[in-house]
Amino acid sequence: MLKKLTVGLFLPRQYEVIADNVKKGDMDLLVYPEAHDNWENREKWEKHSKDIKTPIIIGLKDERGAQLGYFYNPNNGFSYTYLKHSTADYVAFQNNDWSPEKNLKVIELNDFKIGLTICHDMYLSLLMRYLTGLGAEILINPSGTRVKRKKWATILRARAIENRAFTFCTLHDIGSKANQAHIFGFSPLGECIRFTNLSNGRKYTSFETASEDVYITEITKEEIEISRNLTNPSLFHLNQIDVPSAIPRKTETILTCKILGNVLNCTYSSFNFSFEFQKTPVFYNCGREKIGIIPIKAEEVLEPEKILDKINSHFDDCKNSTLVFWNHWKNIKEDEYSKLVIPIILARVIEWCSPFIISVESSSKIEGFEIANTSKAIHKVHTLNQSLLFELSRAWGINSAFKMCKVENFAKFQTILSRLEDIKS
Repeated sequence: MLKKLTVGLFLPRQYEVIADNVKKGDMDLLVYPEAHDNWENREKWEKHSKDIKTPIIIGLKDERGAQLGYFYNPNNGFSYTYLKHSTADYVAFQNNDWSPEKNLKVIELNDFKIGLTICHDMYLSLLMRYLTGLGAEILINPSGTRVKRKKWATILRARAIENRAFTFCTLHDIGSKANQAHIFGFSPLGECIRFTNLSNGRKYTSFETASEDVYITEITKEEIEISRNLTNPSLFHLNQIDVPSAIPRKTETILTCKILGNVLNCTYSSFNFSFEFQKTPVFYNCGREKIGIIPIKAEEVLEPEKILDKINSHFDDCKNSTLVFWNHWKNIKEDEYSKLVIPIILARVIEWCSPFIISVESSSKIEGFEIANTSKAIHKVHTLNQSLLFELSRAWGINSAFKMCKVENFAKFQTILSRLEDIKS
């Protein structure tokens, strides 16, 4: 018998409102946004869950300023509470007894395993990586109010591809005069999911969804198994959301990079240095600027723990440097490059607040991507005479990447890395 799970995402225009068009049996799981109500009102939501005979996930906030993801299953009374790790007055890392085992658990529902995070936690890719290491097949991320849709979609798509898991997210649309908030859903192959509006039965893409409605989709074990057994990424059929374009820059903080084979030649101001591709990061002092080149070998870019491990081994240098990540391939097919590598790279630029270079030695293909503005929009870097021109004033690096959960909490990720190794072995 085909195992399936029907997931519903509610997109409300007000806090605390209950989706009143849901009937018994409409779905197997109903998800509400982050901070939808207060922790003290959770019994109201348990009653709602019982009334519709449907498990729910809802974002609640408590008196500490913590954001909580609350799961309740009326069929057996089981509940689980996830504590957000970032961008809140109180985060999980502040718990003295924090550990991956205590704070990162999977929820089992109808033979499916679900990993729960909240909002900006999706930027911390190792959290979802750990959850899928525990067996999570579905990654659910209730978020707050309206977001930059291209940025959110970029991150969620990457989480789906690198973990071969479904990713879902819903929001509030508070104060919107137009349709600005959307739900999000991506398949384990990074494809945009189409949702059915529970009220009118019509199908919508994520970016067509509007507030005050519940949108549902059905997922199967078979889809997950096929994606995880898939060894040929060229079978991916992604529909691009937005393709970045190159934007010329005229500043005094430009790093010029040119690649010949596996050698990277760089110029910053009056300083020149060359880097031959290797396994470990190398750092160069260019006047007041310290620039670190972080090499990422081929498929390593698909595994965030490999990148975290390189950062971890040179943490002090990385923390105090402007970083440039170089992902180098000996050979890769064009469709694999565009459908697998590019979606991941775009997310990595946002995650690490740093430029990324991609090169393919066999085809002389070289591309660069960087953050375009304070909203962390991504664009291709401008090229001049076959050189990439990076604007280092926006290469904010680790201090910015971990600002939302404080840089000192990077040490906690060392624990996750070690636990991931134990899970894999």
